[in-house]
Amino acid sequence: MYSDFQRKGRIRKCFYCGKDGNIISSHSISEKRCLSLLAEKINGQIGIYSFKDITWSKEHYYDAYGFGDFELVGIKKASTFKGFCSCHDQSLFKLIDETPFDSKSLEQCFLYCYRAFARNFHSKNEELKRCNAESEYKEWNLAAVEEEGEGTDLCLSLDMGDYPDLMNEWLDSRDYTHFSHFHVETKTILPIAASSTCEPPYTINKCRINDYLDFLTPLNHIFINIIPEDDKTHILISAFNDQPKAIQFMEELEETYKLDKDKFGRFLTSILIFHVENTFLSPSLINSLTNFERRNLLLNLKPGIQENLYNRYIIGDLNIFKNTL
Repeated sequence: MYSDFQRKGRIRKCFYCGKDGNIISSHSISEKRCLSLLAEKINGQIGIYSFKDITWSKEHYYDAYGFGDFELVGIKKASTFKGFCSCHDQSLFKLIDETPFDSKSLEQCFLYCYRAFARNFHSKNEELKRCNAESEYKEWNLAAVEEEGEGTDLCLSLDMGDYPDLMNEWLDSRDYTHFSHFHVETKTILPIAASSTCEPPYTINKCRINDYLDFLTPLNHIFINIIPEDDKTHILISAFNDQPKAIQFMEELEETYKLDKDKFGRFLTSILIFHVENTFLSPSLINSLTNFERRNLLLNLKPGIQENLYNRYIIGDLNIFKNTL
C-alpha cells in the first residue's frame, strides 16, 4: 500500500522551464565528479551508502540497543529526481558537473544552491500530490496523511513562497548576489557528498531560528553542499541574504569552526543525520568507524526515524569530519 501511495505522488516537471516533456532522472549531486569518488564494490555490487537506506532487524526494531545496517545504492540512482528536462539539466549545470569547485565563483555557489533548492521543491510537490490522491494507504492512515499534506502545503506556500520564481529570475539575469556563503576545505578527501536545503531549529549556540509549531512564520532555509574531489572535500554552507536568522546560523557555525573544530564537526554531523536527507557516504568511511562509533551512528539514526526530533537542539558525540578539518 505504501509503495502505491509513493507512486501516486510522482511528478515529472522541469523546475526551470515548467514543462513535463523529456524529463530525466537528474542527479542533484554530480555523478561523474562526486558520486563516482565514493562508490565501492561490496559483495559484488558497486554503490554508496545513504543515511536514508537503513534496514533494521524486526526483532530489534523497538529495542533501544537494536542494530541496523546500511543498504548499497547505485550511483546511477543516488540523488536523482525527475526535476529537469535533459536540455536544461545539461546546460544549466555543465559548469559544476565538469569543472573543479571554486569557492570564489559566485556562479558556482549559486548553482549548487539552485539545484539543492530545486530538488527539495520537487520533493515537496510530490509529497503534496500523494497526500491529496486517493489510495488504500491514505484510507488506512488518514489522520497522519492529512496532517502530512497540510504541513507540506504550508511549506510550499509559506516557507518556499516566491523563492522558486526568484531563483529562476536570478539565474536568467545572472544575479548571484542573493546568497551568503561559508566555505571550508578539508585537508584530505572525506568520502561524503550532500546537497540539500534544511531548516534546523537551532544554531550551534542554541539560538532559536525555526519553530515547526509556529505556523505563521516562514522557516529559514540553510543550504548544505558537501563536494568531494580527488584530494580534498569542500563544505559549502549557504543562506538567503534576506533571512537574517539563517545568516546568524551560518555566522555562528563559521565562528565555531575557528575556535572549536570538534564541536563544529559534531554539530555538522548531527545536521547531516537529522536534517539533510540527500547525504551519501562511501562504504569505506562507514567501515572505518570503530564498533562503538558505528553503533553510536546507528543509534543516532534510529530515533530520527522513529520519533519526531526535528524541533529539538541536537548535537551528538559522533564527528565524521574528525582529523580532516
